[in-house]
Amino acid sequence: MKRTLILLFFAISSMVMMAQTDKEVNLGEVVVNGARVINKVDGQQIYPTAQQKEKSTSGYSLLNKLALPNIRIDETMHTIASTNNLGDVQVRINDIVASKADLLALDMKAIEHIDYIKNPGVRYGQDIAFVINIVTKRAVSGYVVGTDLTQNLTARSGYYDAYSRWNRGKNEFSLDYNFGYHDFNGVRDESVYNYLLEDNTIYTKTVTDTYHQYKGHSHDIQLRYNRADSDRYVLQMTLSGDIERAPSNRTEQNIFLNGDTYNAMRKEKDNTSSPVLDLYYYAKLGSHQSFTANAVGTYIYSDYSYYYDEMGKNYQYGAKGDSYSLTSEDIYENRLKPFTFSAGLRYLQKYLSNEYSGDVNTATSERTSDLYVFAQIKGHLAKLNYVVGAGMSRLYYRQATDSYSYWLAHPKLTLSYPLFGGIHVKYDFGISQHPPRPEYLSNVSVRTDEMKINAGNPNLKPNRRTEHQFIISYQNKRLNTSIETFYRINSHPSMMDITRTADGFIFKRTNQKACNLLYFQNNTSYDLIPDKLTATVTGGMYRCFNYGDTYKHLYTSYNGSVQLMAYLGKFTLQAYADNGYRWLEGENKGHQGGAYYLTATYKLGDMDISLYWQHCLQNNPLTSSAELLNRYVTSTYTSHNKDFGNMLTLNFTWHLSRGRKYADIKRELNNKDKDTGILK
Repeated sequence: MKRTLILLFFAISSMVMMAQTDKEVNLGEVVVNGARVINKVDGQQIYPTAQQKEKSTSGYSLLNKLALPNIRIDETMHTIASTNNLGDVQVRINDIVASKADLLALDMKAIEHIDYIKNPGVRYGQDIAFVINIVTKRAVSGYVVGTDLTQNLTARSGYYDAYSRWNRGKNEFSLDYNFGYHDFNGVRDESVYNYLLEDNTIYTKTVTDTYHQYKGHSHDIQLRYNRADSDRYVLQMTLSGDIERAPSNRTEQNIFLNGDTYNAMRKEKDNTSSPVLDLYYYAKLGSHQSFTANAVGTYIYSDYSYYYDEMGKNYQYGAKGDSYSLTSEDIYENRLKPFTFSAGLRYLQKYLSNEYSGDVNTATSERTSDLYVFAQIKGHLAKLNYVVGAGMSRLYYRQATDSYSYWLAHPKLTLSYPLFGGIHVKYDFGISQHPPRPEYLSNVSVRTDEMKINAGNPNLKPNRRTEHQFIISYQNKRLNTSIETFYRINSHPSMMDITRTADGFIFKRTNQKACNLLYFQNNTSYDLIPDKLTATVTGGMYRCFNYGDTYKHLYTSYNGSVQLMAYLGKFTLQAYADNGYRWLEGENKGHQGGAYYLTATYKLGDMDISLYWQHCLQNNPLTSSAELLNRYVTSTYTSHNKDFGNMLTLNFTWHLSRGRKYADIKRELNNKDKDTGILK
């Protein structure tokens, strides 16, 4: 697989030098005549073909057909994730964060284009590597109702969505509901641990699952009102509620130690519920100015418990917690003739408290506030397009007697330039902060087995993240290819540190020297038969640099994927394969299992029926593996899941739209906090 992807990488890249160029039209950005992709200073503007929109059943389905670089879309599980581990993917509709129901209810006829933004900056939130913004027209009349029903045929899992939209003049009402469940028992983990004790002897233990139940269900409901006057304002109010229940997950294990076999059992319960109130207001100020305000209030109740019976010893604790957060954002924009000026602020205030019981009998509370202020100009000088910006952030944290206030400047520079014959170059530079997760800051320590103690560290500080990105791309009517170089410098990042004591090994995070990443990647999409058959190939080399307080680890990996998409009348066929992402962060080397699947969709009027075959011809696929390289503790870990082997999933989509007429852009909003802060 690796050799094939590397050969395809060089073969298709060489096509760039032989491809016949088409006439170029300069509209301030690079536009290739007949192409559906426009290279912009902050990413790409993509115009889906009529064929792609006609054959798509939802936003997930359409985005999957676009084969966006570094993005993996699972239509079955309704997930969108990055394949290079650089951060999260944020999906928006008309520049506002979209929910799953929004993507399922998306009307293909209303879509104008899609903005794909790489390395978007802090304005979109922390740890956001890619932003996908779907730009649509606003409905002014009619209604749309629909369902999206997904049922695994070979495993106990299903997701059932229902959505509705009613429009009348300036008003839109929507109601969405989702129910999902899973009950997997095919997961089998195996771990081998080697502990170097204080007397310099090695304690070796092998743990193998004999039974693993992963069971849970969820309910999501969302009610929304939107009022829009296209010449003046948009007002939107959203009330939503989420309930997730994992009441009884159980794992039975065999432990092999010094030639003997012991039994062990682990039980976990994890329940959360969260109401969210989301308010949004957008106003036009004259002909070329606008103001946007957004406020999101989130409450989370969490209830977690852990029990482990290992060789006659019990380890157990529970935690119940409450979390309150308010996120607000205000943005001013002025579209001047030489450039567009924008400025704004983003503010987060969060409070959480967790009460632990059992082996850990304590209570914790944390307060966090995060303020980010920015300003930027975006424009062009002749053919040179640019974004120049600056920001300042202040992160404040307090827990008991521990507190800090962290300030950081955020410069931002993006340059893009069209060379000749469809070739385009882009450079991006930015500095941002990366705060530790709330659970890493806890002052609680919990013992999970005879050797391991998980501990928080209230003294953790945010780290500075510096990123450089250079992209050269080429496109014509049928070919779109790019070569990307990316370098990330994490200064004093939060990385795992293991301390050896007579009572066990303490696992906690500390700020250490550096954790850097360099990668080279090619992404090529080619229309083998226009509007009928498209092939997409991605291949890359990743180099990880980890400099801890007591170690230096370097690692190189090769990652790639292949996708074929065919449109045959009422059928849409897709084949996809990748070798899984591999990385090394600190002392943890990981491998995400490869993905292989085939998809067939048949369109019948307002209905679509799809069949997914995942992990083809694999009865017990590898889902993940890991290796720990610490001086005191080394371990290997593998996880297989029979439930995913040769998994067949049936999807039924019904989308009924009547009396729909469209005006200009509508604003939609869905944003919420998910961090409970519980140490697990």
